[in-house]
Amino acid sequence: MKLFKTKYIIAPYKEDPKYWTDLVMRFSAYCVRRCNGKFEDYMPVIIENCHATILSGGYGSDAIAEEREIGIRQTLMKIEKIASEKQNELIIITQNNGRTSSGVIKEVALWAETRKEYWATGTQFLTVSQAEDFLRAETRLLTRMQT
Repeated sequence: MKLFKTKYIIAPYKEDPKYWTDLVMRFSAYCVRRCNGKFEDYMPVIIENCHATILSGGYGSDAIAEEREIGIRQTLMKIEKIASEKQNELIIITQNNGRTSSGVIKEVALWAETRKEYWATGTQFLTVSQAEDFLRAETRLLTRMQT
């Protein structure tokens, strides 16, 4: 059985759900484009995040405490499952000052607890500006390639 690497992207959500979901979705698409195409018969990396599921109400209403708790549990179960396989990676997008949300802190703590001695392996921190820089650089490259 072939193990695929999963890159799980986390970022704040609650303070500005639409902004953070848009950023995470655009960065997820960037990762797919960067990782796909290395092999003809399969995609070597699976890109995961929960932002779109939360925003669309996939876990229930974020405004209802009980449903929000269900969503938090779902997100934490997903990250624990992904963290349990050593080949997987975590991408953490923070505010430009390095601050993040309590939800992201819970996710990182669970990632570290699950992975124990190798928790930092495959963990990447990016600020919003760094993530946006990656996206702008790719846009410039694609524009040059089209001309």
